Amino acid sequence: MSSLCIPRLPIELAERILEYVDSTSTLASIALCSREWNKIAIPYLYRKIDIRFELEILEPHEQCKLVGLTLTLLRNPKFAVYVKHFTLTSQHSYNRCDREVKPKGLWTSVLATLQDPFWFLRNRDLVIPGDQGSLIKDAFVSFSQLNKQNLWLGSKFGRGGLLTYLLVVLLPKLSCLETLEWEIHHEWLHTIVQALLHESGREGHKDEMEPKYRKLGFFYKNGGWLTPLPFLFPSTKEILLFQMTSDTIFVTNHKRFEPLREVQRGSSACTHLEMRACMFVDDDIKAILSIPACLSTLIYEMKADEYVLQETAFEALRSAIEIHRDTLENLWLSYQNSGLSWYPRPEDNAHAMDSLKNFHSLRRLRIAPDFIFGVDIEGIAKVEHDHKLLLEFLPRSIETLHITHTHAWGGVNLTHYEPDEDSPFADGKVVYEAMEHLLNHKAAELPCLMEIILDTSLPAFKQDMTAFQRLFGMARANGVRIVVRSVHGHETYSYEDRDWGMDEDVKWKFCDSHWVPEILYDG
Repeated sequence: MSSLCIPRLPIELAERILEYVDSTSTLASIALCSREWNKIAIPYLYRKIDIRFELEILEPHEQCKLVGLTLTLLRNPKFAVYVKHFTLTSQHSYNRCDREVKPKGLWTSVLATLQDPFWFLRNRDLVIPGDQGSLIKDAFVSFSQLNKQNLWLGSKFGRGGLLTYLLVVLLPKLSCLETLEWEIHHEWLHTIVQALLHESGREGHKDEMEPKYRKLGFFYKNGGWLTPLPFLFPSTKEILLFQMTSDTIFVTNHKRFEPLREVQRGSSACTHLEMRACMFVDDDIKAILSIPACLSTLIYEMKADEYVLQETAFEALRSAIEIHRDTLENLWLSYQNSGLSWYPRPEDNAHAMDSLKNFHSLRRLRIAPDFIFGVDIEGIAKVEHDHKLLLEFLPRSIETLHITHTHAWGGVNLTHYEPDEDSPFADGKVVYEAMEHLLNHKAAELPCLMEIILDTSLPAFKQDMTAFQRLFGMARANGVRIVVRSVHGHETYSYEDRDWGMDEDVKWKFCDSHWVPEILYDG
């Protein structure tokens, strides 16, 4: 046990307690109690920085918070090593519930003298009183002199100026940062990443100074084009992309711009790649999946986008995934409740995707029926959906099988879905029959299978109760847990706290009109 001891409380126990304290004001108050408390509380006070903005504008208290943080770390560089998580997201970002954020403890005294933080940008000068302004200004001037191409940044006016200005100064100082999540304008992002890479490569110390981010999150609240930026940090282990799409609008000489053409294949140490509410054309999805050297988790949740003039073809996607067949353990291929039209090339997906039989490391699979049985679109020759395809699709190593959109698939909009007896996708008959066939051969073909999850709607669950009861009995007889969830509702994310990964790592919280998966059966 350490010799340092808070009265009647060993330091080891005090640290365990502080690990569970999220309130900045509480941690700041603890740090002011005594020298001993300050010593153990400061690392926890700075471990997680969460900056919020609205419509690309920092709220006044958030401006103060970011300026205060920058000033503090410039004065006390040793504090920078305590910062492990840095988040910059909009007030209504997909993974945060609405909440009021106010200035807290540590920042209020430092920031009392700030008036209009944007004034210095409009006047090309920093006028924060005392030595506070000169600290930030000198740090930025020092950076600009070393990186001439970004001198223009100092004259950037408007809504993003202060934000970019401060992040260019601040982020290179956070040498021990593990998680970086941001949702800001694409142009500003380029400048900030250039600053980070320039600082890391300066004076020939690239390997030592390169940011060692464990997690990188790139969010676009209203959608944005695919960018190479997430893949420019080779050591990053986990990457999350949200609301990104391929740029199919800007075409020169009949050639589309390829954003990843200069990123070296196999250059990323990323093992967890999560692409939520995204849609990429064939060339881009192949390029994206060729950059990580070996993926263990791949999540690709597609979203229809009016600007993406073509959607990923099964053949191209399957070819891209093949690169990681020896290492992939968790795979998620699906789409949002708004559905997909599989247009304008439905013939590319009329037949099932090639099976995953040779993916011998795959343990968890979450997938839409479209990929397994093919898409039977009006105007295309009818496909005979074979109930044997599911069993033939899966490797022997599979432990958890999660089928999404069980009750309606093949381009149906599930958000406002109403059963139509004439539609080949209006019920889950194909899926139910495939499940029965799978469970009949479970012992011989899928010895590791322990859990089956089926996403449906409450009306479909009631309508198909006989089929479900039959599945429940077969699952119990084979020692397989089966869960049925109702996911019928608005396609809006509302994560309270989120550990990146599959759904079992997500804590859900109901907020406004957001939907929460409802468990209909668990046995």
